[in-house]
Amino acid sequence: MNHIDRQKNPLLVLNASAGSGKTHQLVLEYLTILLGDQANKNKFKSIVAMTFTNKAALEMKNRIISTLDGIIRYDGSQSKIKSMLDALLISVQTDETTLKQKCKDALTAILHGYEDFHVSTIDKFNLRLIRSFSRDLDLPGDFEINLDETKLVEDVVDLLMSKLGFEQEERLTKLMTSYARTNLDEGAKWNFKSQLVQFASILSQERNQDLVAKLMELKLDDSTYESLKQDLKTLEDGVVSAIKSLSDLFISLNLASASLPGGSTSEKALLALSLVNKMPGAKDNGQLFSATVLKGCD
Repeated sequence: MNHIDRQKNPLLVLNASAGSGKTHQLVLEYLTILLGDQANKNKFKSIVAMTFTNKAALEMKNRIISTLDGIIRYDGSQSKIKSMLDALLISVQTDETTLKQKCKDALTAILHGYEDFHVSTIDKFNLRLIRSFSRDLDLPGDFEINLDETKLVEDVVDLLMSKLGFEQEERLTKLMTSYARTNLDEGAKWNFKSQLVQFASILSQERNQDLVAKLMELKLDDSTYESLKQDLKTLEDGVVSAIKSLSDLFISLNLASASLPGGSTSEKALLALSLVNKMPGAKDNGQLFSATVLKGCD
């Protein structure tokens, strides 16, 4: 990349696919700012770099430090360091001796003030920002941020279930009671809190957002729940019936195991189909009920 005048073009957007050298370019941009005009050994304290994950943040830190160290020790034999060195000589517009000294000063300052080496995730940056203004935001100085999504979902479900039995929550109470009875009838645990937590976690996953949007369009109430439950049972019964028909057909053919791909292993699997009494992989009505509750009580 050619030298870019940061005074005229302060914003640089990199649009590249995976494995195209984004990290290399980002390290180059960071070092250009760190070692450029008006640079001083503590300039790193005023530079903020943010990534999405802790792994990416650690990689960035390691690349910055290893590049500074590599330039300081450069003897002409390291091809990767040469590429970065040549690019920095252009972007910083200085000679190699001066650049090496700047790198040495910057690296020494970073290692002695590592707590001010601000390469972190976006959420950690926001946390630091909030702590800085905690008094203005009327927050206690020792507040904590809980990044455990499962714990958060559990707290929300606990809050939902705490409404059971109260006035104006008759609909929720009726749904919960109905489902608890259904669980008992099916020989499952009556306590369905874990099912609600599991389903709420599914809702938050990005890959499920299209399905969530369709779910929000449905009218979910106790009558719809009963209708959907019956439809699900009809579907499962049809699948079980088809499986048993396949098993009966296999038995009637009286095939030798040696004639089957997989031999006796396939024979045992096909014979086991006769014991199937529910759709393989079928869940109970927990997710269906969870959808009804969470949609009906939002």
